[in-house]
Amino acid sequence: MRACRHLGLAVLAIAASSGCNSAGVGSEAAGMSSMSSDRSTYDAERRAIEESDIYRVDGSFLYVLNAETGLSILDVSDPRAPELVGRLAVRSGAGELYVRESRVFILFDELESPCSLPAGFDVGQSQGWSELLALESAPANPTEARRYCLPGVMLASRLLGDILYVVVNEETWGDWDETWQTWVLSFDVSDPRDVTLADALAVPGLGQEVHVTSRAIYLTQPVLDDTTGAASTSIQYVDIADAEGTLSPRGQITVPGNPMGRFHMDALDGQFRIVTYDATTASSDLHVVDWSQLDAPRLVGSLTQIAPGEELHATYFVGDRAYIVTYLRTEVWEYDPLWIVSLENPTQPEILGELQLPGWSDFVFPIGNRLVGVGRGDMGNGIGVALFDISSPRNPTLLRRLEFGSPGATSEANVDFRGVQIVEPGVIGDNGLVAVPFDDWFVTESGCEDPGHYVQLVDVRPDDLAARGHVELRGAARRALPIGDRLYAIDEQDVSAIDIDDRSSPAVTVRVQIGDGQVQTGHCEIFGSLVQVTGDAAGCSASGLPVRSGPGSAVASALAFLLFALALRRGL
Repeated sequence: MRACRHLGLAVLAIAASSGCNSAGVGSEAAGMSSMSSDRSTYDAERRAIEESDIYRVDGSFLYVLNAETGLSILDVSDPRAPELVGRLAVRSGAGELYVRESRVFILFDELESPCSLPAGFDVGQSQGWSELLALESAPANPTEARRYCLPGVMLASRLLGDILYVVVNEETWGDWDETWQTWVLSFDVSDPRDVTLADALAVPGLGQEVHVTSRAIYLTQPVLDDTTGAASTSIQYVDIADAEGTLSPRGQITVPGNPMGRFHMDALDGQFRIVTYDATTASSDLHVVDWSQLDAPRLVGSLTQIAPGEELHATYFVGDRAYIVTYLRTEVWEYDPLWIVSLENPTQPEILGELQLPGWSDFVFPIGNRLVGVGRGDMGNGIGVALFDISSPRNPTLLRRLEFGSPGATSEANVDFRGVQIVEPGVIGDNGLVAVPFDDWFVTESGCEDPGHYVQLVDVRPDDLAARGHVELRGAARRALPIGDRLYAIDEQDVSAIDIDDRSSPAVTVRVQIGDGQVQTGHCEIFGSLVQVTGDAAGCSASGLPVRSGPGSAVASALAFLLFALALRRGL
């Protein structure tokens, strides 16, 4: 199962990075700007690796990809007066983009029909297709330059220098059964008019997750023992050290269990670290692989049976520390342990400290000796944000936990780390900021009516969190980012510039329409323990926005929304 299924992911970082958001979307699992200097090389390498998203800031232009209308380009040279300057209708549906000095590269997932493959491919009866579209982008007049069809369904992508790496899963049918293989592809994108396939590597099996450094793609694939039914993970090292895009398969190793997301993996100083969930023991394991010899990886250390009986949720590696979040819920109680693990001695990983609290964190982000967690509230109700003091790793403490939205509120931040924006102090205002886009469902006895769409502001102070105001959007909330002295929100209909000088009363000052203008309302019904959202519904009412710093009160609906959140988390 995958915690997130997107074209490519990057961890939120507070330090700015080239070609990404002004707030700083880093790469892979980059640490925060306040991390210790002995990891500066580690951080710099990771920030050089760029990942796709539905938007990009390039100079004074904001590029946004909308599923219905295609690409919109806004001039944000005056952050208080954004202006739509260019549009290009491209194929609707799932897609994400990269932008390099007005060069635009869009990756589309799951095409409905085959298209022309790069020369030399022989993929037989492929059951899925993806596409790479290159644009020449004078911002006011973006034009199509090149298209490439890709043999399979998108798993991940990264941009490093002028080489775009793309990983797709190809399903083919033979005479009797289906066969999976993973394609690792590299494209030279230095000239959008002449995008060329640099290399292609086929790896038998279904790709599950990737971790990327400046020298390697670590590709994981699930392995199932036909006799015992035990699940394990194969890890293939793909050498990408050649700046021209050459792909070289090197060593492979298998470890028990499966990672629950891409942040459950990390590489540092010739070692690969991975946290997996082992269904045979119903617990989590941490494994350390020595990959200093590229063709001969060795398992050198393991910490097994972390939190038996509990689900594995978030993991975050920073240097020689791993922060692991598990979760256990019964009919009468729940708790969400945060584990701090030392990897200072990689042959003997050691649990340093543990902290238990309600709810759970889907993602955790370190800020110096603090940790921000974003996930669900008590009993799975609403959206939760927590601040932890990890200055004493053997005694971590919870400084504050906030919950907002109704029990059925949903956020991309629960399934995609890019759904939350963390802004460092001084970028907009004196305090740090957590901005969380979310959609709030109002629950009735017969089901639930369509939500309002919002961005919630939370102050991050050295030792506390403070819930501030929220703004209402017209479409499903996707992203938030700072540009100049404004916070921008991206939803399915608009890009909104928000004045947050008074964070208790933020106000949308400008809306630029990027959607089709048909603001949809939906209707959802509770079927058994799950919530299903369908169609349009007139006369829907939005709920209020309670902010809670203690346990939630909607116990009767807790199970339904816990399972709903888990379904979101596991299904994307």
